[in-house]
Amino acid sequence: MRSAFFDRLTPGDFVRLLALGERRELADGTTVTVQGKHCEDLIFVERGIATLAVDGKHVANLERGGFINDVAFQQGAGAGAYGTVVATGRLNVIAWEQSTLRQVLEKDPKFSASLAHVLTARLVEQLLYRYKAQEEEQQKQQQKRAQRGLATRLSSTTTGDKFRSSFEGVRIRALQSQPTARGIGSDEPSRERGSDEPQATGASAASA
Repeated sequence: MRSAFFDRLTPGDFVRLLALGERRELADGTTVTVQGKHCEDLIFVERGIATLAVDGKHVANLERGGFINDVAFQQGAGAGAYGTVVATGRLNVIAWEQSTLRQVLEKDPKFSASLAHVLTARLVEQLLYRYKAQEEEQQKQQQKRAQRGLATRLSSTTTGDKFRSSFEGVRIRALQSQPTARGIGSDEPSRERGSDEPQATGASAASA
């Protein structure tokens, strides 16, 4: 654990830090901190996941290697929690009482500087993670908006095509229902021409 999360601490300081802490197991749904309210502990997530909400909105998941209440710890005694943290499933943590930890750090500036560097580095990592998550969410929303816009355009085009097709069908049926000029009286002239044709007489038939 030291090499992964507390590499800025010397082995001796790491042992001292663990000795000052208390391992705890928190049940699913446990509220660890409440935004704006003071929490006496600085907490390190050893195993499990907790959700972080700010102003009622989920902003991040705190997993193994993450700190809880670290912002308030660095702000000074009595500072309120940055956000509301709730355990999602079983959560194993190491908790340090702030007042006790501060007394030790005040007596050892080097130890204090090393721990402050660890907290700052982890905070930066968490902020970068949140920024990346927000950026990915924005990209997803942009893609959804683009897809909805495309679907709307396609629906509009399809509706227009259906209208034009329907209009064309009506026009064709209207034309088909009207008698053509050729069709009107087409039989009469034929009969008239037949009546005007000379009849073969007996003489002409004989001569033929």
